[in-house]
Amino acid sequence: MKKAVKTAILCLIFLLITAASCGKEEPESAEIIVFSQVSEPEEPPEETSRPVTLPDEQAPTIPTLDEEPFSPELDLKFYSNFGLISDETRIGNLRDRPTTNGNIVGRFYSNTGMEILEVLNDWYHVRSGELEGYVWQPLVKTGEGAIAQCMKYENYWVTVDAAALNVRMEPNLESGIVTRIRQGQNYRIVGDAGDFFLITVGSEEGYISKQYCRAGFTVAEAENWNQLENITGTAKAVITWGMQYLGAPYVYAGTSMTAGLDCSYFTMACMRQVGVNIPRLSKEQAQRGNPVGSIYDALPGDLLFYNSHGSGIDHVAIYIGDYKILHAAQSIGCVSISVYNYCGEPAAIRRYY
Repeated sequence: MKKAVKTAILCLIFLLITAASCGKEEPESAEIIVFSQVSEPEEPPEETSRPVTLPDEQAPTIPTLDEEPFSPELDLKFYSNFGLISDETRIGNLRDRPTTNGNIVGRFYSNTGMEILEVLNDWYHVRSGELEGYVWQPLVKTGEGAIAQCMKYENYWVTVDAAALNVRMEPNLESGIVTRIRQGQNYRIVGDAGDFFLITVGSEEGYISKQYCRAGFTVAEAENWNQLENITGTAKAVITWGMQYLGAPYVYAGTSMTAGLDCSYFTMACMRQVGVNIPRLSKEQAQRGNPVGSIYDALPGDLLFYNSHGSGIDHVAIYIGDYKILHAAQSIGCVSISVYNYCGEPAAIRRYY
């Protein structure tokens, strides 16, 4: 493959509403990231508007792969004024007015990206995904700070284009095969080896050919906070309690709602709030409750189970309606919201009450 084409592929940024590889339930080495809550001001600011200017916050030039192999060029063509929720913020509000008296229309969590449309006194007018509103400025990093944070958490991922792709032991097509991955799945890049990326797949590492995949930084988007309006009863109690922890760090085999947790501990803890006791592991949780035929029959509060690597149940999430799920996502390292089929159709759906 010609060098220019490879460079173009590497420069392609893809935006994922949650970004999306499923985690197995065997722990990887993971650093616990402690988030400190940043509070909004109690008094609303003056509503003095001025044109969008971000002095000394222009996006820097990132070295190309030839100059520094693991510092990919970041293409911000989708953003004129890029903002990123600070990693010191676990969760923040998107409001309909630039004041703490404004209604909450969406929620941010750490590493959520946005387009800054207007700079107000202490507030930004922003668009993130399908939502538009106002966010308190201290929650947001811009320019060099935003890009440095992307690099800090290595939110550099690859998405598979081929129907099936071998993950090999060495960066060549003759070496042994570790496993196979499927089209549309996403994996964290941990190294670059010429024509191959070194990626993590569950607890293992291996090499995949760059020819059959695309790479870029992942950026989460704001979540609609009003989607619970039509949910009632036990389901609303489960989901509302779980949503308190949007942005809580993902830690493999973690059992702390604040210091870090994994997918099945999250669902177990949420169900416990309404008196439903389920096992610790996702593969065991999938054996309890009543089966639901398909996503079209699913109701908010049901649990969706995934067989993302073809070796059995390895991920679980809470269905919240509108074809979305709430889950502790290994892919972006925190509790987040995703489309229900972000890594394929669920292998099983269960109802517990």
